[in-house]
Amino acid sequence: MELRSDPQSAVGLSTKKIQGAGAVSWGAMLLLWLVYALDANSRHLFFMVLPSITSEFKTSAEMAGLLAAVITISTSLLAVPLMVWVDKGGHG
Repeated sequence: MELRSDPQSAVGLSTKKIQGAGAVSWGAMLLLWLVYALDANSRHLFFMVLPSITSEFKTSAEMAGLLAAVITISTSLLAVPLMVWVDKGGHG
């Protein structure tokens, strides 16, 4: 009975490296960075237009801050349930 020192060859797994795995990893990293950038820009956009909203609707700074807080809290509370729903394919 012969003992093998390589555990992967003992179970019949290939030790061959996947070609192009680095490119796929960098592509995924780029995609995640783009999603983050779009999310950050959409959040920042609200604060860029906030002075116009305040002057147009004659609201106070407190009301604008409350609106920003409600939007942020609503987004954070809805994120996890919506992720679960989307992972199921949007079918409950």
